[in-house]
Amino acid sequence: MSAANPVINPISKSEQASKALSLRKAGKTYEEISKEIGVNASRTYVIIRKELQRLNKIRSNSADEILRLEIERCYEIIKALWDRRKEPRTAEVILKTIERISKFYGLDKPLKIEQAFQVDNMSYEQLMAEAERIGLSTVSQSAFKIQNTLPGLDVKDLAFLPGSVEQPKEQETELVEPNKED
Repeated sequence: MSAANPVINPISKSEQASKALSLRKAGKTYEEISKEIGVNASRTYVIIRKELQRLNKIRSNSADEILRLEIERCYEIIKALWDRRKEPRTAEVILKTIERISKFYGLDKPLKIEQAFQVDNMSYEQLMAEAERIGLSTVSQSAFKIQNTLPGLDVKDLAFLPGSVEQPKEQETELVEPNKED
């Protein structure tokens, strides 16, 4: 061999990828890693990217397998207890196991419901009714008129006006005394 091409100890591709990733984790640049593993910097980048993809796939497959095993285990618990399902404690365990399965599948996540409506052509009364319906603070009619005549003015800027911002009305509850029979 000539002196221009030094002999590099050949290592397997998996060892090369593992070493490259370890060096990258240690903070080495692609150029520094390329010199240590005997390839150019762009090839080093590809090796590290592919190794990360491989590890992510393994991790993902492992997580999927663990999830599958956990769900299967839950079904086995339910199957084992099913004949005694009418016993209160057993029924409780079965229900908790079903809840667990629902969590695994993500069935109990809160739903996000968005409401949208057009306010451009709504009257003051319609706007205030809609604000009360969805639980927002309402604005007095005078503040509403001032805001509509002065573009760019925020209702919060009108807080100094007496009665400009009205809080939503709480429902009043009437106390009723129990009937006293003599």
